[in-house]
Amino acid sequence: MTHFIQTKRSGCIALAIYMLLVIAMVSSIPSIDLASTVSDSTGSLLQWLTDSAGSHGFLFSTIALCLIPIYLKLPKSTMLKLGAQLGILLVLSFGAKTLLKQVTAVPRPYANFLQHIDAVKSAETFYQLDVESKNAVIESVSNTVSPWRTSHWLGEMDYSFPSGHTIFISVCILFFGGILIQHKRYMLFSIILTWGIGVAYSRLWLGMHRPIDLVGSMACALILYCLIPEQWIQNKVDYLLKINH
Repeated sequence: MTHFIQTKRSGCIALAIYMLLVIAMVSSIPSIDLASTVSDSTGSLLQWLTDSAGSHGFLFSTIALCLIPIYLKLPKSTMLKLGAQLGILLVLSFGAKTLLKQVTAVPRPYANFLQHIDAVKSAETFYQLDVESKNAVIESVSNTVSPWRTSHWLGEMDYSFPSGHTIFISVCILFFGGILIQHKRYMLFSIILTWGIGVAYSRLWLGMHRPIDLVGSMACALILYCLIPEQWIQNKVDYLLKINH
């Protein structure tokens, strides 16, 4: 138990800080109007933030973050262990995300907005439509909603809970944030936190998620992180390094 606490503590602290900051952010921002006008500068910034943790950019973000252990000059065995843990956790997290979306079947906030402006009879009705009909509904509100938002609606017509973007960010903060805390690199940790908060806000701003989706996604990532058998992975890495010498 002591070993478990020692190995997981920094990551858990990092995620707890992130969760508290996101909750503070959500509590301090005004209600988001999905029909509000959007400047190109705001739209492009928030699109970049959301894409950096989505299918278009998560790989680049992961590669950039993987430079942190190299920058810190961690031992080869430690880097291999972290890489294995990260790979396993990402696979489990995205698998859990896909399963939970189907089980919970919670409509996205923009689907409720479409109901509110009478574009569909109900949010549930929207999800019963085929892809072509969903596209038509979203495109029908293009005069009301900024294309900075509708372009993402057209690309993400699945359910709301949990947030894959937030799970990815949480995994990154658990791993890389924890490493940075261990090595007292608080400035780099602050940069990752700022990025994570920006991504969280972008998901709310786009109408993709509610605050509970974000917090629930962090909890999902934390549970999976705690279930990763770190000592077992370390033993396997040590064995592989030994037989390769």
